[in-house]
Amino acid sequence: MREAFHRGRYGKVTGLLDGYGGILLDIGCGRPCESMGDYSFIEYAGGGVGCDLRRCGRPPKGCLFAVSDVLALPFRDGCFDRIVALEVLEHVADAGCALESVSRALKPGGILVVSTPANNFLWKAVWSVWVRTVGRMWLDTHKTELGAAGWLRLFSGRFEVLEARTHWGIDLVVKMRKV
Repeated sequence: MREAFHRGRYGKVTGLLDGYGGILLDIGCGRPCESMGDYSFIEYAGGGVGCDLRRCGRPPKGCLFAVSDVLALPFRDGCFDRIVALEVLEHVADAGCALESVSRALKPGGILVVSTPANNFLWKAVWSVWVRTVGRMWLDTHKTELGAAGWLRLFSGRFEVLEARTHWGIDLVVKMRKV
């Protein structure tokens, strides 16, 4: 079920990236769940550059990897055409600072797609059970917990929000353009 959740979200995210070419950066490219491997989104999307807080396995052929914190991306200004951060920002105490770092690495007019928990009633119920049972490793890892309106305010202060949708009623998926 978790794999279906992630792959379904990958389909939405790649759909939001359709029509935008160029270099893709996947922030937080490590394994999204126990049954999926590192670089799952990059492989689904057909290639790119990945970064994560920890060393991941060997990157797929033609892909690059850097150990990095989203707050201090080790890439030159404006070097990516497209960036995704799937289930990353909620783990950062200063999501605004993380978005500034992402914006610096994104080309003007570049596309950013973010997914994060919507923190609605359904999400809170699912998460509460999850972290007290199977997903104990995730207990107390969320540092920023905003509802959909809060996330959209945070994003629109830095990017042009082009589209926002939910995934399975619990995840917010947002497409933005750097202006």
